[in-house]
Amino acid sequence: MCRLSFIVPVYNVERFVGDCLESIAAQKIDDMEVIVVDDGSTDKSGDVCDNFASRDPRFHIIHQENRGLAEARNRALACAKGEYIMFVDSDDFLMPDSLAALLQTAENNQLDVLGFDHIDVPENGGVCPVSEITENNPGITIQTGMEFMGKSDFLAVVWWYIARREIIVTHRIQFPAGRQLEDAGFNFRLFFHCDRAAKVQNPVYCYRQRSNSIMRKKDLQHIWKMLDDYLYAASDINSIINQYQCQMNDRFYERIRSRRDSYVFFGGIRALKIGKSRDYLDKARAQGLYPFMRLSKEDYRGMVYTVLYWCMRIPWLWNLMGRFYFSANKLKQTHI
Repeated sequence: MCRLSFIVPVYNVERFVGDCLESIAAQKIDDMEVIVVDDGSTDKSGDVCDNFASRDPRFHIIHQENRGLAEARNRALACAKGEYIMFVDSDDFLMPDSLAALLQTAENNQLDVLGFDHIDVPENGGVCPVSEITENNPGITIQTGMEFMGKSDFLAVVWWYIARREIIVTHRIQFPAGRQLEDAGFNFRLFFHCDRAAKVQNPVYCYRQRSNSIMRKKDLQHIWKMLDDYLYAASDINSIINQYQCQMNDRFYERIRSRRDSYVFFGGIRALKIGKSRDYLDKARAQGLYPFMRLSKEDYRGMVYTVLYWCMRIPWLWNLMGRFYFSANKLKQTHI
């Protein structure tokens, strides 16, 4: 056992992984481990990781054939020994001296999950300013996981909190192999089973805005895969609702229902942009995910969301918009 396990999946990020691992190594935690899974990188990412391990016994490097982000995280989870887990993406990095006090807060309050804020940094951004987290953070409010998710802002990613490993192990919470948007079901399952959750407002995590990240790639093959994964994420969340709805409070149900529908919604926008809105909506309907109810105004504010939501609920209108958008975009490209 140790106090904290960092889990870092790595794939072809030799430009950034050194900054990431350095920011972890510099954290002033007396008992931690760093499990790095090199997921079949074809650049020098694996060499950078091995170099860290040769200099710092807290770093443990696993090299495997490329299996995707989800399986890399699952393999690291199976090896982790920390009381708490923190996921760090290998192209991001941490605030200096930010984790020791955060971990102390979680331990002192016997928390299952402790969230924190993040800041966005440009692709070639450097080190962030020092965090101001203190051990006795006065702003902490402890709630159950359902209360927290029902009332608080949250992200559909797993790097904005530290979590007690026992919760993950006991309830066999895993990432779905071969899928993107893999954080969706993981987060809801984790928080559903948490008795004590809280968040501090201090920024801890530095999220690098990369132009070629998984979520921003624009090639057609990638987008086709993403459309399937949007519907998979919605179906996965739907399975959580079906399994646990009788135990959910109203606020948690509203939040998880809205998030389920949002995956169908944002997938529909991507489908429209490539002229495949009809195929996408037909597939969503066949899976019982369309038409959806509504988007929560708490999560999706603004007239743009409202207009797009109502348009998408009218299939012929959404399909017409898709054909117009696709034709106009294709015409624009031919004149470039």
